Amino acid sequence: MKVTALALLLLFASESKTWEFKYRFPKGLVYEEASSRELAMETYADARTFRFKMRSDAKLRRSIVAVDENQRPTIERVEVLSLTNTVVEDPEKKPGTKADPAQGQTFVWRRLKERWGLFDQDDSEVTRKYPRLVEKLKNWRDTRLPREKVAVGGQWEVSALTFLETSGHAVPEGVDGVALFTLDAVEKGIASISFEVLFTQTVTGTYQSCRYTGTWRFDIEKGRDLSFDMSGELKIDQGRSGKADLAMKRSVTYR
Repeated sequence: MKVTALALLLLFASESKTWEFKYRFPKGLVYEEASSRELAMETYADARTFRFKMRSDAKLRRSIVAVDENQRPTIERVEVLSLTNTVVEDPEKKPGTKADPAQGQTFVWRRLKERWGLFDQDDSEVTRKYPRLVEKLKNWRDTRLPREKVAVGGQWEVSALTFLETSGHAVPEGVDGVALFTLDAVEKGIASISFEVLFTQTVTGTYQSCRYTGTWRFDIEKGRDLSFDMSGELKIDQGRSGKADLAMKRSVTYR
């Protein structure tokens, strides 16, 4: 009886424990992030179906040169190991892979007074010259993190706009919706998080509705992302004008 009571007490204590989520980037940290996105879309017009399928891939090596008092980076060295777009199917384009102009180059990503800026090896600002790379770098993912400590089974949410802004790509107008996160488990300091994102948006005058689901692994003890995986479906004008399947993966390794 005593053993059972003790086991129940330990189980309750484990379940009631709360965890703080916070990024920490010590000076000198080097990490590589590999990401990919896939899009398969159909659009309907004049009784015809148009099919598009494309993929984008990126691999960046990032070195923390300077941080602020909260261990947020203020200067990073960014090596673009690969950055490509691949057209698999398109009614107007030939299939093939094209490298972004930033591929193979090394940059400095620096926090300025009110924004971030990208600089080349000559310390000249090139933020506008490499828009795709900038979109990948300018996100700050801690806006996705819960503001309060969370127990296993606990949930938190952020706006869909915030979620998309931290996904490393441009956000269209009229985004409305939420992203709901659930802390599913914590094992050896590694958090497993599931999420669902429901939102609507307007792109070139068309109304779109989206639903994403995914998983996120986060090292709570070190304050680092490990992996991020999501997939979902987009409907254009409630599916009457088209639909798309989307998938995104991101993995991070540290030195």
